[in-house]
Order: sequence, then structure tokens, then C-alpha cells
Amino acid sequence: MFSKTNNQRIRRDAERREIKIRLRFILIKSASAGGYGIRVESSSGETATYRCISFRRKDVEELLRRLAGSEISSVHIGDIVRDYLTELYYRQLTANGFGLDP
Repeated sequence: MFSKTNNQRIRRDAERREIKIRLRFILIKSASAGGYGIRVESSSGETATYRCISFRRKDVEELLRRLAGSEISSVHIGDIVRDYLTELYYRQLTANGFGLDP
């Protein structure tokens, strides 16, 4: 995982040198759980893996589509994945007739 301290150091160095840290997002298939996830690779050499986000490939492909080309900090990726999981959960509840009444 990306450490917050290391990420802050990388960002400070990048700002000083005006270097952009690029993130690459890759779809992975979890062999042990059978679901799909993502691997994040930074141009600084760090990697993070989020396994078994969903058993449906298209759900993870949608997350990758949203992340593609975005300018986000690596420290926020875990939050983005959790928010997306929450969205998938509520989407499934709604599809099965368990909508939330206001």
C-alpha cells in the first residue's frame, strides 16, 4: 500500500521539481477468491492492490473507466474504492427492491 508519509514526500519532491506522479490502473483477476480487482502502479515505483472488488468484471471495468485520466493522489485511492463498493452495494439493494425511503 502507499504510505501517507512516503506519498507526502513524493508529492513535495514533485512540486519542487514540477514532476507529475502518474498512476496506472490495471484490472486483475483474483485467483484465490475468483473476483476482480485493481492494481495501482505509480511512476515512482510504488504499487497497491485491491483484490476482489466485485465478482462482476464490468463493475471493476467501470471503476477503472472512472479512474482513467483522473488527477488523484494515491492516498485517496482506498477511499475511492470504498465509496465505489458502497455505490455497488446500494445499487444491488435498489435492483432487488430494497430501496431506501427518504
